Amino acid sequence: MRPTRRPRRMTGAGLFAASALLLAFASPGLASEEPRTLFEALKKKEVAFEAVAMHGFEKIDITILNLTDRTLTLDPAGSVLLPPDPALQRLGLGAPVDANPDAPLSFYLVVKPRGRWSGTVWAVCLDAEKGVPPNGVPYVLSDSPAEGNALNLLKYWARNPWIRQKTVNDLIWTGQDLGVLKSQVIPARLRKSDVAVWDGTVFWLSGDGLLFRTREDEWVEIGRGFDRVVAGHGLIAGTHRALNGVRILGFTGKTWRFLTLPGIPDEVRTAPGHVLYARIGTDLYRFGPGDERFHPAVPFPVAAFAIQAGEPEPEVFVVEAESGTVRLLQADGGHREFPGGPARRVHATRASVFAEFATGLFVLRGSSWVKVAGPPSRFLAAGETAFFVREGGLHRVGPDGGEPELLPKGREPFLVLETDREADAIYGLDEKGGIWTFEKNEWSFRIRIPGREK
Repeated sequence: MRPTRRPRRMTGAGLFAASALLLAFASPGLASEEPRTLFEALKKKEVAFEAVAMHGFEKIDITILNLTDRTLTLDPAGSVLLPPDPALQRLGLGAPVDANPDAPLSFYLVVKPRGRWSGTVWAVCLDAEKGVPPNGVPYVLSDSPAEGNALNLLKYWARNPWIRQKTVNDLIWTGQDLGVLKSQVIPARLRKSDVAVWDGTVFWLSGDGLLFRTREDEWVEIGRGFDRVVAGHGLIAGTHRALNGVRILGFTGKTWRFLTLPGIPDEVRTAPGHVLYARIGTDLYRFGPGDERFHPAVPFPVAAFAIQAGEPEPEVFVVEAESGTVRLLQADGGHREFPGGPARRVHATRASVFAEFATGLFVLRGSSWVKVAGPPSRFLAAGETAFFVREGGLHRVGPDGGEPELLPKGREPFLVLETDREADAIYGLDEKGGIWTFEKNEWSFRIRIPGREK
């Protein structure tokens, strides 16, 4: 975008003086209020409007005067603002900057009868080759919406305020459609993100590596530069695919500590007593209090492992890489075997141990494997409960490893599922950035991820 000279500032005095004349002709109407678009209200002469660019093209200050005797609920999404100078950008409107996805009414501009609404609304440039408005430039509202793909993009962005303004701008300039926005933006913000939960504390790792935690239902940034995060037993562990090691932080700490590994870890799990296990390929390593580095945990290759919180020490179950045999590691360096065919993975809750075989999901009873269900596509161990995904449905198995129960679906498709092993619950992150929890036999809203990226 090329710079332009600053045009002479126009004031809205004339606009509101003229609007006083329109008051006499405004029909009192009914007190009901169905949401309508801002540009439609202008076309019907229900509102007077002024706008001043004070924030470049990213957002704009607007004022609306209701010319009717009823409350107006106005949707700004998709409306277009026109500049006084044709060398400047037209602006397409999104949502109010304080819009909250948990409060649907906040997406609208609610103006009382004969009242006034003033505030700031997100905006994007509609003309790639034109200039950015200098501060103080007035804009007028068009009585027509944005055209074609731009309208769909603006309307979607307005209801999904975590999407970056620049992303929407770039797609409009290049003529892209809504399908491109959904396929590219959601992965960048959500599909590449990660969730960890421990005893009701939620950790969320954004797609660009920023790590947040909840503290009294508010998000606090606690780190950056991670690909994955796990939490439990007083430790937070973050990994990065380019680093041979793990960063750890205590739940009450402020400074991250880096622990070196001989390679990039494929799996990291926390255990009671501030103990960590990490798998690199088929090598399993352990780190615990008093250690300065990770040490090899077993002398044989490991394909997968699980930790069962036990007393006085946690029990570690592994799948031996060559045979697929499930083994329980013992304190003296030995192990106990549980044969049953080559296992693919092993999982543990506090009450039960599960293994995935080619023929399905099995629970360990005594020293024998008992089939629970067909092969799952995903398994998540909680405290006393196991959750697994199979044939598109989320199932739950109780501590006795009995008949699986199909859970009701959440309100939105979940991009991420994670369990809270201490509170025995499962959490889901939906496509709109909402985090839900299934506890006490129903899904309930927990919190929304941190807001729009500035």
